[in-house]
Amino acid sequence: MQWETDAIVTELRAIRKESLAARHRSGVPVKLPSRRILAAVVEGLGAVLFPNRLGRQDLAGDGVDYFVGHTLECALKDLSDQIRLELIFGERYSPEPEDVRVKAMEITRHFCGTSAADPQSTGNRHSGRV
Repeated sequence: MQWETDAIVTELRAIRKESLAARHRSGVPVKLPSRRILAAVVEGLGAVLFPNRLGRQDLAGDGVDYFVGHTLECALKDLSDQIRLELIFGERYSPEPEDVRVKAMEITRHFCGTSAADPQSTGNRHSGRV
């Protein structure tokens, strides 16, 4: 090999194993947030804010509101899922699935400017508040 990468690969493997062992996850790598999904979230939020420019070209009338609402729901769900993965990775919260899911939803709602206590913050409301 020109670059003699075998030693580098071996050293990186040892570092990964040490990192997993330090987090008591030997043999079970943690699933990290996805750069591709986060990029899609940003793209979706752009389309929500500027549907006539960054959304679908065939939008008209009530279709614009439906597109905005649907795209926002999908982007926020994906964002919440990625936040959940980060919370698990960072071990800031209990790995109990329900606890982490609830905390991820709270963070996503805060991002949206809605509160868990807000009775209108649940369901499919599309108020234009982002």
